[in-house]
Amino acid sequence: MDLVTDDGIIFDWKTTFNPPQKIDSDIQFILYHWAYKKLFNKPPKDIYYVSLLKNKLIRFYVNPIYYFELIDNIIPKLITSVKEKNFYKEGLFKGICEKCSFQQICIKEGRV
Repeated sequence: MDLVTDDGIIFDWKTTFNPPQKIDSDIQFILYHWAYKKLFNKPPKDIYYVSLLKNKLIRFYVNPIYYFELIDNIIPKLITSVKEKNFYKEGLFKGICEKCSFQQICIKEGRV
């Protein structure tokens, strides 16, 4: 969240050249909505993706299908997988591990 106004509007500045048409399924914006509700016991008034290069606002609308799938299913399963150290080593195959500061921990624990 780059800016949260006193009246509950969240702005997230983006510099990507091609902004999306809609952000209803974007994990980051779903989590912004969820986190604001947890912090303030009410939903945010609005959430916006701000395209700085295109001078464009894209409003986030809660889509219950995406929202509850992420909050009720995906995140709890992810937390369980991490706690059990049972997760797919995707970074190894995408070259992400080379830049990761935790690489030595994974090697030491036999995850790489």
